[in-house]
Amino acid sequence: MGVVRIVAIVAGAAALVVSSGTSSAAPKRQGQVCGGLPAYTTGPEVVFGRPTTLAAAQKLQAQVVGAGFTFTTIEQGCNEFRVVIRGYDTFAIAVAIQAEARKTVFRPTVECYQAPDKNGELEVAMGHAPDLDSAKALVSLVASRGFVGAQLEADACGGYEVMMKGFVDKEQANAFAAEAYGVGFDAHLEPAS
Repeated sequence: MGVVRIVAIVAGAAALVVSSGTSSAAPKRQGQVCGGLPAYTTGPEVVFGRPTTLAAAQKLQAQVVGAGFTFTTIEQGCNEFRVVIRGYDTFAIAVAIQAEARKTVFRPTVECYQAPDKNGELEVAMGHAPDLDSAKALVSLVASRGFVGAQLEADACGGYEVMMKGFVDKEQANAFAAEAYGVGFDAHLEPAS
């Protein structure tokens, strides 16, 4: 399957996750802080540029769309606008989109977006997986060993982390991580917890 076809398939899926088409000067989105990014799902993104005005961002977006990258969005920051494509779950797809774009006049960067903290919620990471199918298999393995209720979280640079939540304190979370580690999982309390 060619990269252009992969981009088209990924872009179609991305449309379900993010807004497509042009964007106007929207107010700050909830969770956005000055100098930060909107509170989107964690994951990789392809950044085509960072114009300082909305008009320049709209012009860049039109050029990017004209080159065949139709599912771009304009993200408003405090001092810039970013023209991006996001909404896919692997770093490899981001790199494929970047490579396809570099066949044109564009030189986009692949960046890893980490969503804002989850308000200090305690989480134990059970392991990582490079794609959704592998992550689902890991969730099944976790459940088969008696650890029911695992959830998936996207990693900033693609792939997934299998997480356990609902701990009342760090002592309980660390004890759970030690038990899971004892049966073969690379379990650990998340540092941001």
